[in-house]
Amino acid sequence: MIKTRFPAILLAGVVTVCGLCGCGDGRAKQPQGKPEVSGKGTVSLTLWGAEEDAALLDELVAGFTARYAGEAEFDITVEYQGESNCKNALFGVIDDGPDVFTFADDQLRVMVAAGVLAPVENQAKVLADNIEAACEAASVNGVMYAYPMTADNGYFLYYNKAYLSDEDVKTLDGILRVAAANGKYFMMDWSSGWYLYSFFGETGLTVGLNPDGVSNACNWNAADTEITGVDVAKGMLAVAQSGALDAAGLFADKVKDGTAIAGVSGVWDSNLVAEIWGENYGAAKLPTYTCGGKQVQMSSFAG
Repeated sequence: MIKTRFPAILLAGVVTVCGLCGCGDGRAKQPQGKPEVSGKGTVSLTLWGAEEDAALLDELVAGFTARYAGEAEFDITVEYQGESNCKNALFGVIDDGPDVFTFADDQLRVMVAAGVLAPVENQAKVLADNIEAACEAASVNGVMYAYPMTADNGYFLYYNKAYLSDEDVKTLDGILRVAAANGKYFMMDWSSGWYLYSFFGETGLTVGLNPDGVSNACNWNAADTEITGVDVAKGMLAVAQSGALDAAGLFADKVKDGTAIAGVSGVWDSNLVAEIWGENYGAAKLPTYTCGGKQVQMSSFAG
């Protein structure tokens, strides 16, 4: 077990394509219990969080120290560690890890299976204070192992209205056509199964957890389904061959240098995109794409 003085806080991503949701009262929750004070009256804590959340982390530290003012001196170290790679970083320092850390909900089951998280003690109150979906994302088999902070870990389509109309962004074919005609790109990370799932999610092909709660089972190799995995692969190949897909760079970087006019990302890029595109800043659900001879809706995650 990881030795922690305070329970972990779960940060589970961003705005979902199908709807907007968040914590019940919009405030980050403070760790439960009182600080463990050393003989010298000093509490030493290490906090991990994403660099883009620096202002929030500072606010949490200030709120925590104010809450326990007069009870101890505090030595709190904030280290920047992105939620997407928290599990791997944590497993690398399992005996000397942080006291409080944020991570994306898709890492929860592996952390629980590895025994690095203990159940949250005040589950009834946490359930009452937060939306159901956020609590489910912080739980395994009905037991909560982390505190939900947000319910915004999905992704959607950003587009530049100077180039793309509301009609264009309904289909990926339309986006790629406009991008190619203007020597620009549609951005999407194809190195991550989290993003690539969007091509499979609405095809009728299935993926889910095995009874062990950790490993996956899917039928994407099935040959008797209406849409097969081969159909999806062919659809993706057509997108790749369009000449207007950039699947290697970072969406934020390509928005900055002006080469991207659309891309798949989440609210973590919203401030940047709004600042650069200004009045041409647009966002919408993911488009449909051509698969198996018809238009299939791309899908996202809620976390």
